[in-house]
Order: sequence, then structure tokens, then C-alpha cells
Amino acid sequence: MSLFNLDREKCISCGQCVEICASNLLVLKDSEYPVMREGMEGRCLKCGHCEAICSGGAIDIRYEGAGAVPDVSGVKGEIGYEQFAKLAFSRRSTRNFKSKAIEREKLKKLFDIARYAPTGVNIQSVSWIVINDREKVEKVVDAVIEWARYVAKNPPNEMIKGLCEHLIAAREAGKDPICRTAPCLIVAYDSAENTFAQINSVIALTQMDLAAQTLGLGTCWGGFVQMAASSSPQIAGLIGIPEGFAPQYALMAGYPNIEFKRIPKRNAARVTWK
Repeated sequence: MSLFNLDREKCISCGQCVEICASNLLVLKDSEYPVMREGMEGRCLKCGHCEAICSGGAIDIRYEGAGAVPDVSGVKGEIGYEQFAKLAFSRRSTRNFKSKAIEREKLKKLFDIARYAPTGVNIQSVSWIVINDREKVEKVVDAVIEWARYVAKNPPNEMIKGLCEHLIAAREAGKDPICRTAPCLIVAYDSAENTFAQINSVIALTQMDLAAQTLGLGTCWGGFVQMAASSSPQIAGLIGIPEGFAPQYALMAGYPNIEFKRIPKRNAARVTWK
């Protein structure tokens, strides 16, 4: 399967694809049409910018594993700053959920958003585990509490000790201080050797976090799940992280059992202008 494919009949020889190639892999052959430099396919980031900028639709980048391309024709310009700001300002961490499971179709929409999040050198290596079953989430919660019991007896510092003791007390009181009764837990994972793994995962989760609101869902970042899974192979195994991979971060999700009425205060932005 060829990576860079060109329909010469549609190509107008504008050269924009050559200019935009981040890896400088394309050239205009005889000033007529773009070609990839010989032996350079292995350096292609598969970012698809050459394909996206082509006004005539002459370029087709093909590679194994590529998902369907969303149709966003006519959307550009419809979403302005005010609309996006309202979405961003109104996002809240949800810690009270209904027991209702999330429909798989809604989850698939979230992953469609996440797969278009930027990744370092366009590596697109983030993978996902979805536990969309409250009973199974409860097993993760109990495992994290057991991890907290161990850490409380062998704490790296007093702050962590206090946090773990708080989690244990809350669980013994019948509460869920880890996943906050969420019926769904989404865990991003990637190769343990990937330098960009965590930042790539967090960027994708952030886009997912915002998009969830548009589907009537609430979310909360699962910091304790991440702490426990990253230090305990047993918990990583319970979640389903494959060997050679590492959990990068977790997001709990579900239908909110509460409704926020207004936007709370936040610190003013601290900016140094030069």
C-alpha cells in the first residue's frame, strides 16, 4: 500500500502541499506535480496536512489503522469564541453520578474527538480501556483503597499519608472517594517507553472532557486511579493494561446527578507580557 497517492488530473500544481510538509518530504516534479522524495516514506508523520490543504482533493494519504475521516463541510465559522468560551467556562468536575450506564454510541463519539487530539510527532499511539459497568468500577475502587492502606503504612511523605487515610475512612463509611459512584471509567494507556505518552494522553482526555458536556455527560479526572495504577502492577492488570504498556491517566464519566447553576470564581490569569 502506497502512503502518498496523487490524482494528477485533480492536481493544479499550486505547491501548497510542498510548502506545508513539516518534514520537507515533498517536492514538485518538473514544477508540475508533487512527489515524495525517494526513500522518505519512513519519515512521514502521517499528519495529513498535505491532503488537508489540497483544494482539489488530489492527495490521499493511506496507512494501516487510519479511521474514517469526519465530514465537517460547512462547519467552519459556525463555532465562535463566545460559544467555545461558554463551554469551557461551564465545565465542572462531576462527583455525583446517576447509576445509568453510558450508551456505547456516545462513548464512540468521545473517542472520535480524542483521536483528533494533537500528539507529539503525530504518533497517534494512545489506546483506551473503557470500564462501563459500575460493578467492575467498584472492583477498581476497592483495589485502589487496598493500595492506599499499604501507602498509608509506608508513606513517602505526610501529605500522601493524610490523603490515603482520608480515602480509607471515606470508604469505610460506605462512600466512593475514588471514582465518586461513576458508572464508567476511561483509562488512557500507551507504551511505557514513549516519551510523549502522558502529555499525548492528557491532551486527548482534555478534549474528551470538554466534548462530554455536549452529550449530557459529566466527567472527573481520576487522579487516585492513576497514582495507584502507575505504581501497582496488580491494579494496572485489573484495569487491563497490556504488558509493556503503562496507564497514562483516567477519567470517570457518567450522567450527572446534579446541576450547577452558575460559574464559580477562578484566579485571574497570571501573564507576563514581553
